[in-house]
Formats: sequence, structure tokens, C-alpha cells
Amino acid sequence: MAFPITVSGRELIDSKQVLLSANDDITVSIEGMTLRFVFENDNNVNGSSYRGNVEGNTFTMSLINFKSSLGEGVLTPLEIGQLNGKRLLISFYVTTMSTQERRFEYNLFSGDKVSD
Repeated sequence: MAFPITVSGRELIDSKQVLLSANDDITVSIEGMTLRFVFENDNNVNGSSYRGNVEGNTFTMSLINFKSSLGEGVLTPLEIGQLNGKRLLISFYVTTMSTQERRFEYNLFSGDKVSD
């Protein structure tokens, strides 16, 4: 039995928690598209940040200095593309242990129809 979930009009289409070792990246395949999360450390940057890059059908999100044991991430869904004529959005949260192992959680949403 399915129990559809909506948040502020966005349909939750996938939600996962993934446990990672220190050097792991994450790849999510979504109907011919690829979403990659890559962890980077940059001692020249204070705090944490993220940036996205699109190449072909792959959207890569670089998560820079995500080191907090209390957790950090983006809870307000970010638009990352389109799926079946609707906006594709993601929110995520990362908790990093002292050994640099991580718990990565994400919610993938289908949003409003894309205007022509």
C-alpha cells in the first residue's frame, strides 16, 4: 500500500539515508539522469558551501567542507532539473563523524509543472 507524501505542494518521490565511508561519493540515477554528490575539503574556505555543475545528463553537487558532527545541509528544496514536465527538487542533510564517515540523507521532490 502506498502512502503519498506532499510538502507544500511538492510530491516526495524518493527519500533515502545512506551511510558512507570517508572517501565515498553518491550517485542517484533518475530516469536517464544522474545526480552526483561529491565531498571536497578546502582549507582555503571558511565554513561549508556547495556548488552545482551540469555536464550532459549529470548534475554534480560539490559539498565543500561538510564536516559537522551536528549535521548541515540544505533543507529548503533546490531545483536541480526537470522530470516528466515538472520541476525536480532536492533537499539534503549530512552528518559527519570524527572519522570522516558520513550519514547522508536526501529528499527528492516533484514540483510544479514547468512553463513553456
